[in-house]
Amino acid sequence: MNGQRATQLPNPIALAATWNPAVAEQYGRLIGSEAHSTNHNVSLGPVLDIVRVPLWGRINETFGEDPLLAGTMGAAQIRGIQSSPVISTVKHFLVSTQESNSRLTNKILDNRTLEEIYVRPWVTALRDGNPGAAMCAFGKVNGIDGCENDQIMNQILKTQLGFTGWIMTDYAATFRTVPAVLAGLDQEMPGNFTPNVGPGSCEFCGPLLDAVRSGQVPMARIDDAVLRILRSMFEHGLFDTPAVVQPLPEADHDAQSLAIAEKAMILLKTTPTLFLFQGESLR
Repeated sequence: MNGQRATQLPNPIALAATWNPAVAEQYGRLIGSEAHSTNHNVSLGPVLDIVRVPLWGRINETFGEDPLLAGTMGAAQIRGIQSSPVISTVKHFLVSTQESNSRLTNKILDNRTLEEIYVRPWVTALRDGNPGAAMCAFGKVNGIDGCENDQIMNQILKTQLGFTGWIMTDYAATFRTVPAVLAGLDQEMPGNFTPNVGPGSCEFCGPLLDAVRSGQVPMARIDDAVLRILRSMFEHGLFDTPAVVQPLPEADHDAQSLAIAEKAMILLKTTPTLFLFQGESLR
């Protein structure tokens, strides 16, 4: 009916260049509407990662280097996405700044840097956007993998920030069952691989059942994970209005995408300024 197509939207880094939360919310509404019309009920975005490495291959998916801008624009996009019965999954929590060998990185930073640069966008996005889900990150933070990091997921995201949704892995980012689930991971995304098991392993399948049966993981932790997933699904209307494939308003959405792209094209006008260089005046 829609040919499994979707409207090509400007990159989020271009969206950030508008400095306009209303445009970000419009952008999110387009994503949420088209997700629902293509039989999807969870959208994997927006990205709140802060740009620190200029060669990072996913800069185009971010809102740039400024934590305030990232949080403000991210919250607006979340509201837009969830204006449809679609859950927004904010990512990647936390300190995801490099794509090459991302699984092997170890970001070492003090608590002030962590809170004021990397956590700050999430404070705004969670408070003003209320996303239903979040995605943990590849790589270690202070020596512990992001998707089995108790400080990152349990202490900061769920307790300090009061996040009531669920946390899913990035694809293939679950390396060990018990440390991950006890650190607050609620769902494993497919495609996992580990050096000892190989491609296609599933840490939250048989290994999780064995861990519960052996008492390594309490049933209360499983109940909490299930509650978080179902609560978000009910809160955001996934059961009330199931996703159904239907035609897309292509002309309207194309026009909106073009208008957003035009608003992202910022030209900084320079004015003649008098400079002094080795005693000479230059314009």
